[in-house]
Amino acid sequence: MQRISFLLMIITLVLMTTMMAPAQDSAKSLTTIITDDDNSNSGANTATVFSFNSKTGVAKQTRVLQTGGTGTSGGLFAAHEVAVKSDQACVFVLDADSNDIAAFQGPSGNYAKVGNYTSSNSLWNDGGGSLALARDGKALYSANSESENISEWTINSDCSLTHLNDYVPSGGADEFGPGFIVSPNGKYLLVSAARDGYVETFIINKDDSLTDVAPYYFTSFPECSNGCWPSGIAIASDGKAIVVANANIAITNMFAANVDCAGKITNQTLIDLSNGEGLLNPEAPVLDDSKAGTAQGYMSMAGWSDGLPAGIIVFSLNEKKLGKSKILSVTRNYASPEPFYGNIRNMGTWIIQAAYPNTISAFQIKCTKLGKQVNSNDPQGVALLSFDAF
Repeated sequence: MQRISFLLMIITLVLMTTMMAPAQDSAKSLTTIITDDDNSNSGANTATVFSFNSKTGVAKQTRVLQTGGTGTSGGLFAAHEVAVKSDQACVFVLDADSNDIAAFQGPSGNYAKVGNYTSSNSLWNDGGGSLALARDGKALYSANSESENISEWTINSDCSLTHLNDYVPSGGADEFGPGFIVSPNGKYLLVSAARDGYVETFIINKDDSLTDVAPYYFTSFPECSNGCWPSGIAIASDGKAIVVANANIAITNMFAANVDCAGKITNQTLIDLSNGEGLLNPEAPVLDDSKAGTAQGYMSMAGWSDGLPAGIIVFSLNEKKLGKSKILSVTRNYASPEPFYGNIRNMGTWIIQAAYPNTISAFQIKCTKLGKQVNSNDPQGVALLSFDAF
């Protein structure tokens, strides 16, 4: 979750880096993409809506939503700054620099703007943050990099938001935002703390309030002697395992762990992602639906600078024997003039990757490899790192 700000890299290897932070990207075909264009000009940020053609891989702009807020022209590579309710009734976009969440009605409401919602306890600023939705669609959660906490917002019937509660994970304050996801069963929320090397579990209560469970650390491996930074998180569709990116340009690996029905994390395992293409900086994973304890996954390798390339690694996840998980194929992405890449999504037969500053890259899934690449331009994109799909 290294960050880019106003076209400049701010290098600090204690930084961090999934949209609605969905419980899980499934293999079903998705047809709409909404980007956070992250414009830093005062009040000029936009979210662009695209229709996605599952036959050609082309994303075609259909409308532009004016958020009324301001982005940062950068942020955490794996942050989910756009969230769409599962019934598509509401769309939420994070304006990190102006510290607000812009709310819109969904397609059936013609994307009408509802308002901008703020709280003095929910601040993002330069690092950005992430949004995740409760399964019942009644609450929105935000991971806040500036105020270093988690916030709970009530979603009202008209898609407006009411700030309700704030939580500081028991593992300690951190630049939360790169990894932020609700489990498939809707019972717990996971958030990564890259700086201090842990993933925190919260139980989601019946009223959508959060109860802190515990931090689980991913820093005990010898390879982490110079630091490991848990970033984006993906949860297997059966809820029994997670994959956590390790945002590090010095070592190329990811974490895997088992999870019980209450979100307790065990069997933390380090999986080598070293590859012949030299792709670096694992930031954001997604997983296909689990089948018999295995799943195919895709890791967005964000890159960093010239000579530190980006792209996508396809891997297998063995939920029962995590150490048996392995690389299946490697694909380099040349779409961006700057070697910085952000979020990733499974659109059915395509994998979509955000390419900074303004490109949507689609790769056709060919079994365990990625095939044809199709690039679509986001005309409003200033620092395209985050998007949602439905």
